[in-house]
Amino acid sequence: MLRILIMNHGCKHLRIITELGLQFSIHVIALQNSNSHRLFTSWLQMKDLPLRKLEFLHANGFPASSYRQLFQNFEDFDVHFVESLGQFEKGLPQDWESIADQVLTQMSSDQPSVGVGHSLGAVVLLYAAEQRPEAFTNIILLDPPLFSFSKRASLWLLKKFGKMDRVTPARTTLRRREAFSSHLEAFDQLRKRSFFRKFSDEVLSDYVSNGFIEQADCVKLRIPKDLEYHLFQTIPLHFSKSWKGLKGHLIFASDKGVLQQSDRNELRRSLPGFQHTAFCGGHMFPLEQPEKTAEMIKKLINLRN
Repeated sequence: MLRILIMNHGCKHLRIITELGLQFSIHVIALQNSNSHRLFTSWLQMKDLPLRKLEFLHANGFPASSYRQLFQNFEDFDVHFVESLGQFEKGLPQDWESIADQVLTQMSSDQPSVGVGHSLGAVVLLYAAEQRPEAFTNIILLDPPLFSFSKRASLWLLKKFGKMDRVTPARTTLRRREAFSSHLEAFDQLRKRSFFRKFSDEVLSDYVSNGFIEQADCVKLRIPKDLEYHLFQTIPLHFSKSWKGLKGHLIFASDKGVLQQSDRNELRRSLPGFQHTAFCGGHMFPLEQPEKTAEMIKKLINLRN
């Protein structure tokens, strides 16, 4: 392997790692000037050198294209995703683990990816990495709903007696409006709701345009309510022992996120290979603060490398 360090006025540090043979990998550590960053990315494309791959897995109810404002901050990555996790032609998925096959099937095998998952997507990413650890060079979990043993025991009892709706967003899902007359009406109505208060107009527009598909006389949710509800009802209550062999980073929301201190303590035992980092925001921080989220993710990727 050949390593070259280049210093010039356009960048602070630029490391090019070239692997002898047909495969090339380019790694940008830091660029002071965003224009230099774009020029370098364009140079890569002109040279037909492959960008690093990033596999993104979305949260429940939010199609992957809703994260466009996040993705556009990864210009030096080739971003891939499944648009709607768990949406199968043959009905509902059995559980979250079964969705991992959907992800692995669409991933190319020629180059491993940086895996990034948000909420539901973070847990599915763990299952995918458990099956094919060689497919991922790094694993970054964004506020995964993985709880302490006592919470999971309580959830198991609630599920057994059909009371799961009391502690998950499932009940809210059933009350969601499924259709609007147009994308414009959907945007105007959702803008009034407190849940979307911290979404920028650009992010909300991306969610509306990708989360609602055109029908003959309306626009309707891309991810059906029954699928979203089912996924909340089948939240994992058991941790795989194989997860202990995985390594990566876990970013948790410090402001009303899903993980409390007891949950994080449990995860340090169940996922000992993961470093924990706090993000100043709520559970939906990748959509509420896409630029800052991307900045943190890239720092952790570079730290691992």
